[in-house]
Amino acid sequence: MKLTLQKKEYTLKSYNHWYWYLLLFIFVAIIANIIFSFRGVLLGYETYSISSKSMEPTLEVGDFITVDTRYFSPKLDDVIVFIYPINRKVPFVMRVAAIGNDTVSIENGNIILNGNAVDSLSVPEDRRLREYSISMKKRRIPENEIFLLGDWRDNSNDSRFWGTVPIEDIIGKVTYIWYSKNTSKIGTIVE
Repeated sequence: MKLTLQKKEYTLKSYNHWYWYLLLFIFVAIIANIIFSFRGVLLGYETYSISSKSMEPTLEVGDFITVDTRYFSPKLDDVIVFIYPINRKVPFVMRVAAIGNDTVSIENGNIILNGNAVDSLSVPEDRRLREYSISMKKRRIPENEIFLLGDWRDNSNDSRFWGTVPIEDIIGKVTYIWYSKNTSKIGTIVE
């Protein structure tokens, strides 16, 4: 096929046909989908949406969070995403309250870690009214495991009920809220 452009003849190259552009578009779309699907491994982050009230007021239902998947060493007070021990297909989000070899208890609603109250794990009294939020017998956390609590203690299905979580079940650390219905929270770093 020959086209005439300003009195010059131009012969289409073999790659200048519509089906090659369609094939290129499909190839790029497949590669983009693969990269997006494996972004946790390839790019070091995942995104999740919050579907429960257990971490309110830090994370609210409908918040979208970004998670650093290159996070390997849990620290006290970190907010993490992990594999729920009761249903391993479900990711959960909670706050680290104790790590391996620590002892943890709850006395008068305060978290006692290795014999000392931890102010950073305190929550307002209206979020810890039930007995299981006010007291808990001392527990020793096994090595390479973590003890997790929700920020709304009365409304949180956490380590008080199903025990500790192995470190290898951690997906990553929550870094920030990238979208929220509450627009003032968009871009908030989660601490």
